[in-house]
Amino acid sequence: MDLEKAKRFSAFIYYIPAIIIIMGRLPIPEIAFILLPIPYYVVFYFLFTKTEKSQRNNIEFARLALVTIAHIVLYFMMFQG
Repeated sequence: MDLEKAKRFSAFIYYIPAIIIIMGRLPIPEIAFILLPIPYYVVFYFLFTKTEKSQRNNIEFARLALVTIAHIVLYFMMFQG
């Protein structure tokens, strides 16, 4: 798999389990939900270091910010609201 396909696929590492947990109303502890995006961050770091500096762009950081913001919002909706 080339880097571009891997970058597009990496967001699913976070979104698929999050959707299953939220839509299935699975009772999970808060700490498990907080730790949910860690595999995405690891894959992001790996792909970011493998990409040449000349090919890096702000879209990758926008994806990272989107996942982080979405996770914070979902956390507050599920556990604080």
